[in-house]
Amino acid sequence: MKEGAHTSWISINQSGMSLYDVIKDGNLREANLPKSSWMSLLANSSLETDCILEGFNVDTKRYPRAARARIGIIGFQKDCSFPSRSRIGYGTSGDHYGMKDSNSCGNEDGNKSISIKAFGYVLVQ
Repeated sequence: MKEGAHTSWISINQSGMSLYDVIKDGNLREANLPKSSWMSLLANSSLETDCILEGFNVDTKRYPRAARARIGIIGFQKDCSFPSRSRIGYGTSGDHYGMKDSNSCGNEDGNKSISIKAFGYVLVQ
C-alpha cells in the first residue's frame, strides 16, 4: 500500500487457483494476520479494536453501509454484532459513522474522523 512516497507490504498465504477463486463466492476467508500487520500498511492508521474481522471478503452483510473490504480488516467499537465503523484494506467501502465510501484503498475510521487514501498493490504468485 502506498501513501505519498512511502510503500508498505504485507504477505498473505492463501491457497487457490487464482485470486478470483479466493474472492468470487463472497465468503469470508481469514488471512490469520494480526491487527498490527494491517496497521503497519499506513502510518497513523486507526482501527476500532473491540472486535475485528480480517482477510478476504470481510463484510458483516447485516449492515449495507458499514465498513467492508475485499482484502483487509474491519473494526467494531463494541462487538461484531454492531455495524463496523473502521477499515484498512483494498477494495473497501462503507459510509456509516462518517466514513468516506469513495475511499476504496486505505484507512477509514468514522469514529475518529480519520481518512487516509492510498494506492494499492496486490501481487499474486
